[in-house]
Amino acid sequence: MAQGFPESERIRNQTGGSTGSPLQFLVDRERLDARLAATERHNEWAGLRPGDWCAYLWGARLDQISTATLRDRLRNELLYRRVELNTSQITAEGLSRFTDAVRRKRPRFLIAYAYSAHLFAEHVIKEGIGDITFDAMITTAEVLMPETRRLLEKTFGGRVFNRYGCREVSIIASECDQHNGMHVHSESLLVEIEPDPSLPDGLGRILVTDLRNLSMPLIRYEIGDVAAWSKTAACPCGRGLPLLDDVRGRTTDFLIMPDGSRISGPSLTLVVADMSEVSQVQFVQNSEQSITLRVVPGVGYGEATRAELRKRLDLYLRGRAALDIQEAPPIASEASGKYRFVVNASEIK
Repeated sequence: MAQGFPESERIRNQTGGSTGSPLQFLVDRERLDARLAATERHNEWAGLRPGDWCAYLWGARLDQISTATLRDRLRNELLYRRVELNTSQITAEGLSRFTDAVRRKRPRFLIAYAYSAHLFAEHVIKEGIGDITFDAMITTAEVLMPETRRLLEKTFGGRVFNRYGCREVSIIASECDQHNGMHVHSESLLVEIEPDPSLPDGLGRILVTDLRNLSMPLIRYEIGDVAAWSKTAACPCGRGLPLLDDVRGRTTDFLIMPDGSRISGPSLTLVVADMSEVSQVQFVQNSEQSITLRVVPGVGYGEATRAELRKRLDLYLRGRAALDIQEAPPIASEASGKYRFVVNASEIK
């Protein structure tokens, strides 16, 4: 922490602690302005401008506004123009209320946790609702799976603009209208990818240095996420900012095998993406030798489904870990509103 920095010029904050390790940190007031500018810039890339109505599927408790007063409601109606649903409390009733609000206000944009947007699209399809469209959708906070991008664009008509960041440094990288990767916000951040031979596909650990937060500098800060640089030499948009490939998830979103290699949990969900008999999945790491797949059954689920799941996943596990398949009730997002594809057995209550 910087010495002699005026207390009045820095604000205390903390991470959501979705992986069990919340961090308290300080942010310069001036740095908050740069963070807001980065957010507004990416919003503009997607076509969203101040004053536009926007639907929000958001859930971090630290982000929530307390019980709204009349003044809050008027401010939202005239200035912020948000239609919101707390994603840590997603229910069929909540999605229905959110849907009704979206139909009333007709926002042209959606900003959402990736998996929460997926659930919203599934709800709209299930209810046979065909009159909700968005010009663009900004997804963030969770790994954006290819099938989720396809589902959102097919259901709502607009393009998806992926955004990557964290509470400690705000937006790290974001997607432009060329969709060739995510531009690093290098005006404020230095991003490095540390090679890690235990990770597949040339992935490495992301290290971030915040160049603008002077009161509590974060230098080569390891967030816990993994990614790779984009193979695209230069984006046709002409912005000239470094390009990240889509971030593959947190290091805790990987299954660890006995030989030290790792398998991406979110990527494994692609294995079941075409199985209508499977509604939801989550991998539980019991040990390096034992994996449990929690399955929320869909229509037609049965022994044949279990056999097909085992057949497909065995191609990845290759006998290195025992696989136990268990049926489960609907798996809720965490208190932060984020969905975990991979959890440790000790986290299951």
